[in-house]
Amino acid sequence: MTEHLANRGVVATLTFHEAVNYGAVLQSYALQQAVLKTGVETALLNYSCDAIQASHYSAGKGIKSKIGWYARSRFRNVKHAKFADFRANRLVLTEPVRKNELRAYCDRFRLVIVGSDQVWNPAITDGDTSYFLDFIDDPERKASYAASLGVRSWPESFRSVGTRLVRDFSFVSVREQGAATYLRSSAGVDPCVVCDPVMLLSREEWERMAIDPRHARPYLLVFGLGRVDADCLQWARRIADQLGVDVVVLHNGAFALSGVTNVRDAGPEEFLGWIKQASLIITNSFHGSCFSILLEKQFYWFRSAQCSDALKTRESRLEDLLDAFDLRSRQVSSGDALAGPIDYERVTGRLEEYRRASLDFLRRMLRS
Repeated sequence: MTEHLANRGVVATLTFHEAVNYGAVLQSYALQQAVLKTGVETALLNYSCDAIQASHYSAGKGIKSKIGWYARSRFRNVKHAKFADFRANRLVLTEPVRKNELRAYCDRFRLVIVGSDQVWNPAITDGDTSYFLDFIDDPERKASYAASLGVRSWPESFRSVGTRLVRDFSFVSVREQGAATYLRSSAGVDPCVVCDPVMLLSREEWERMAIDPRHARPYLLVFGLGRVDADCLQWARRIADQLGVDVVVLHNGAFALSGVTNVRDAGPEEFLGWIKQASLIITNSFHGSCFSILLEKQFYWFRSAQCSDALKTRESRLEDLLDAFDLRSRQVSSGDALAGPIDYERVTGRLEEYRRASLDFLRRMLRS
């Protein structure tokens, strides 16, 4: 839904809504819903980050990248269409805004919120400082909700820029405890640690949105970032044999994996359905873990020995998430056995407290 907004009382949000990524679009939706529930009118800034567009909508430069791009085209086109439908039907968006238009366009909003997701990770945005709201001069109109650095610290090349810009916010909140510790020491700010926006909504709200899969037998779900590593798939098959269930893999690979059900074109609502119906979830995804917790699923974070260095640098996000719920026992690698079941009565109590404190912060920020 695209809206033309001129009301100075409206609050805008800047995040990664355009990414073809389940966590990105679902957290965009969740934060918007949480703001609307407070009675504040809001819209997502329809701004496209060049670096994110390049990662999702171009074939890349190498021969292998181009071959993979074309091999995935049938599934990719269907998936992209489902994401476009989700944005059109679930999100309140402004008209498209270019980088050089942000300053003038955002004069109409009394407050602009950046977050959540890895909006403060320059490796994701290629150093796009729009995600630090550098186009707004008044600090009172700048706030962050659950912004993530994605890593423990900024690279040396970005450190001075990031620390200078983050000081110019009236409200600063981050998603990870590690990010708060880093910003306190490096930038001299004292961020509030809040939950990811998807955790602001209830289990029942997400389950109502889910489209349940048509899969007759019980299944173990594998969902991760990047490729599905061989050691992860081998461990999943072994566990599935023990449990007597199928293996379903959500992935973006160019070619089908053997011996499993391959799902390569699921939209956001279908993603929720696959999680909702799974007997067990194996993931290395932050939002895969968030939704496993929200929907009270037994899950494991598989740490692959074959994981790329780029993904290893982002593991701090998952470590902080698991620590928040005392779930470090869910870390596994090849050769590990299944741990005992998660005590969701204890976890849900922590989640409710976390959600309550985060909503209190959000309301204070919106009243400013």
